[in-house]
Amino acid sequence: MPINNFKRLQEEEEQLYKERYDAKVKSGILQSLSFFRFIGYMMDMYVPKVFDLFVSASGGRQPTAQSKSYSQPPSQPHPTRPTGGRPGAAFDDDDMTNTR
Repeated sequence: MPINNFKRLQEEEEQLYKERYDAKVKSGILQSLSFFRFIGYMMDMYVPKVFDLFVSASGGRQPTAQSKSYSQPPSQPHPTRPTGGRPGAAFDDDDMTNTR
């Protein structure tokens, strides 16, 4: 039994509609995932800073600044090393005095 033209046209339109609809749905899902990924990155970046701000504003413990590392050759004087100190000498971190 041969397929009539209207039946064939209906099947072709169903196929085209399905292809268009699948692409539209896939595009919408990918856009939503990209948006949520962006929101996640922003939360990951800013939420800890906001909590630190509230802790600081309420008088809580403030983060301490880490000591800077200096990359100078041993032949040049170190800005925080007492005069006469030698490279590799042990220093106390609190008062920067020679402990040997």
